[in-house]
Amino acid sequence: MTEEILNKQLSEIPDETLIEKSREILKDWCNGGKKFTMSVPPTKNCPDLLIAELIERFKRYSDHNGQNKPYNA
Repeated sequence: MTEEILNKQLSEIPDETLIEKSREILKDWCNGGKKFTMSVPPTKNCPDLLIAELIERFKRYSDHNGQNKPYNA
């Protein structure tokens, strides 16, 4: 799978699904769940790629809405 196809698949994950998957990943990590792993080749379900996609969406949202300053500022 090419990087372009993988990025397209990640971008097509609905926001709510991405948020829920990211919450599940963090909950698992914080509760002594499985160790952080990376897949070769990567898939759209890789924890690191899901978290990275969530961060990128938040950055785009923040930049678009002029909210590029810290939340508590």
